[in-house]
Amino acid sequence: MIDRERIKTGIQHVRHGNLSEPIDFLLQKSKAPQITKFVDSFESPEYIQAPNEVAIIQSGEWYFTVSKSDEIEFSREIPTKRIDFYVVGAGSGEEFRVVGEFVTNDGTVVRRTATKEDSGPPEREHLPVRFTFDEAVVEGTLTLETEKSTQSSLGTRLLNLVTENDQYKQQKPRLQAPRLRDESEKPPIVLLSVDALRWDAAEKLTSVFKSYSGDFYRPKEPRTQGRWTAPSHGSMFTGVHPGDHRYVGAREPGDPSHPIHPELESIPKLLSRRGYKSSAIVSHTRILPEFGFGRGFDRFKLHKMAHDRWNTRETDTRATVDQLIEWLDVDVGNPNVFYFAHLFDAHYPYYPPRSLYDGDSVDYDVVQRFTDLRPDNSDYLKLVRSLDDPMDPQVLDEIKRYYGQSVDYIGSQLVRLFDRLETHGLYDDALIIITGDHGEEFGERGVYSHTSLYDENIRPAVLVKPPEGSDWSVPTETDELDILPTIARAVGESPPPYCPGIPWQEDIPDRTRITERIDPDWYNVSVEKEGIKGIFTYSDNFPDRPTEETIDRGPEYEEFYRLEAVREGDTGDHAESIDEDRKRHLRDKAASFVTKKPIVDDSGLAAETDQETREHLRQLGYF
Repeated sequence: MIDRERIKTGIQHVRHGNLSEPIDFLLQKSKAPQITKFVDSFESPEYIQAPNEVAIIQSGEWYFTVSKSDEIEFSREIPTKRIDFYVVGAGSGEEFRVVGEFVTNDGTVVRRTATKEDSGPPEREHLPVRFTFDEAVVEGTLTLETEKSTQSSLGTRLLNLVTENDQYKQQKPRLQAPRLRDESEKPPIVLLSVDALRWDAAEKLTSVFKSYSGDFYRPKEPRTQGRWTAPSHGSMFTGVHPGDHRYVGAREPGDPSHPIHPELESIPKLLSRRGYKSSAIVSHTRILPEFGFGRGFDRFKLHKMAHDRWNTRETDTRATVDQLIEWLDVDVGNPNVFYFAHLFDAHYPYYPPRSLYDGDSVDYDVVQRFTDLRPDNSDYLKLVRSLDDPMDPQVLDEIKRYYGQSVDYIGSQLVRLFDRLETHGLYDDALIIITGDHGEEFGERGVYSHTSLYDENIRPAVLVKPPEGSDWSVPTETDELDILPTIARAVGESPPPYCPGIPWQEDIPDRTRITERIDPDWYNVSVEKEGIKGIFTYSDNFPDRPTEETIDRGPEYEEFYRLEAVREGDTGDHAESIDEDRKRHLRDKAASFVTKKPIVDDSGLAAETDQETREHLRQLGYF
């Protein structure tokens, strides 16, 4: 880390003229250096030739997949007429140029060169480079040539002097792994995750969609496979359950324990093989590249929304959409784009944005009272067995009003995104998926936030716009696991063989639907089949699933519900009206799911040749 004492006492080691001014003042006057660090290794896209190693590097709020060397080669069967990439760290004070040598289909050699001056304003830290060709090319080499500049900022040189860990030093310019545009017809893809968007909030979202609302399907019975942000997004990106992708959620920002298993396919990794340029912007530290979410993205940015500054936040959905629009404008002419955005405005503490609603109209005392009155949710069984709900109904009504305003605001900003997609001629052809990563509970069973596996939490709002002219419609029952297979099918790929999700382009069979809650207090699994839902609670084995011995002892607690009755507002346990055979059937399904062989383990990916795993999935109704 930076040793500030060494800065103050070691000034004599810096040879930059007469340093008679206070060191802190000098640092303020100089250009603030951008600290960079490697946060994740990443398997190169298959068209990048070995041994070109790439890794995810963090620079401020940006994340890029960059080459570890100054040269990167590519070769692939599908020709391309355009290559896009960034020079990351271009503001480091070094001069550079990128020299490219490319080969067309007929063997002609084409050369291109880009210098720092060619790439944009010199104050930009990361500069975009684009090479275009009259004749498509099939292979090439990019070489980054750098030269130290005497104009390097004092702040940069001081930082490099006193920072002992090379990982945190001001890095030299680096080549981003290039994205090769694919000329084949495939849809632009937009995946929008709205945090804490429950199913009945979709009406608020679509009320401001204007003429776009008729383009979206709204499935009646969607399900998420995780109960909160971290495991839910892991399932969204990989198409497998939380216990299989293994990212059940770091408790502290920056804790990389149990990230998404690196051998699992993810949406951006899959799309990178098809020549997509992928960009992500997120508003929560739980879904950063450190946890496996950066693999395959060309651009990744954090717009953090902090709970302690919610009412004065500098970034919200408006800022996120502004960034998406900027990327759209930069990527104009390239239909092979994937944009992922995580929108956090509807999350607790539910303050409506001041940019749309008068800040004085928000009663912050009400939010505090709501916080104080919510029951403790740290012990699931203690919570659901309690009949005491201390919430003030008037306080709850006001909180729900704020929540609705926040959802309404998100919808108003998404219209701006749709307008820009239409301006660039991408809207009609685009596959757009809007989904809650989970729902939200407002005391329906005395439970609040996103704690349980009850419907208010695991039945999120989902809205889908297929590409215009598609011959498929979105089924009534959709799982979060289906998003990756649906995107794969849309771009001509087959879903991974281990993935239990089903593309929405296909007929969805009558399948067993499963959601996990993997937490330090208890392990819970929800199993649904033919309109009956069972929730089974076992002793935890956090962060893994319970052991076979635990499952053999049977669940600590059981709940049963008829979905038809729940839809009519009856949220009580319906165990007495459900016959024992059906309850036993759900109980057996839960035990079979929990004890099945993991899709991945420490030895790597097992499902491609493991017939036992596929048989378990078949028994659960996935095949």
